This record gives sequence, C-alpha cells and structure tokens, in this order.
Amino acid sequence: MTGKEIETMIALATAAKLEGAESLLDTERVRRVCNGIGPAWAPQTVRDILNRFAPPLVVTSWIHDLDYDTGGAEADRIAADDRMYHNGLKVANFLFPWWHYKRYRYRRRALELRAALAIGGEAAFTYINKKKDEDK
Repeated sequence: MTGKEIETMIALATAAKLEGAESLLDTERVRRVCNGIGPAWAPQTVRDILNRFAPPLVVTSWIHDLDYDTGGAEADRIAADDRMYHNGLKVANFLFPWWHYKRYRYRRRALELRAALAIGGEAAFTYINKKKDEDK
C-alpha cells in the first residue's frame, strides 16, 4: 500500500469519526499489519474479491486488523468485531445519504462481515494468555 492510500484511509476514518481511527496514524504498523478485508492467511485473490465486495468497508477492516494484531482475550476479540460492525455502519452513513441504496447495501455488508467474524474470526485473532483464560 502506498502512503497516499494510507493518508486517504486516515482522512476517511477521521471524517467519519470511526472508533480507533487514531490507530491508523502508526503508518509503519499499518503497512505491516493491514491487508484489507479477509484474513492474512487467505490468498491475495480471495482478499481482492472481498475488498471489491465492500470497498467502503476496507477502512474499517484496517482498524480491525490492528485490533486483532494487538490481541487480548475473547472479550477483546468480540469488542474488535463489534467495533468493525459499528464502524461499518458509520462509514456507510457518512458516505451515502439516507435515500441512496448504497447506504443500505454497505450497512448490510457490515452485518454480513460481522456474522463471518463470529464464525471464523477466532482463527486470526492474537490471543494473549489464552491458557490462563481457559483455566478460569
């Protein structure tokens, strides 16, 4: 990704008042961690298709990638997934007026991505002290 792409995402995240937008300011970490919609282990062609599925939501996936990289416990994973969903709603509302069909298309896609994360997000999350969490 280019510096211009990162600047564009930071500007969009800030303007749309997305939660976690400030995490995008660490551009070196963004370059290292963020890959768009889909897990890092998925083939690039799959991630390209997912990114075309919901282009306005790519910025929310970057924040989500950073959250997953930070890691934590299961509650942190669920919070990151919820934040991605709520940010998806915010960016759809920010980019499209209430009467535009794309507003509702991307709000729906944010919900679909949230459902996918509930099913498969655990495989990509960085758990910290998972053994301790399982003992509780």
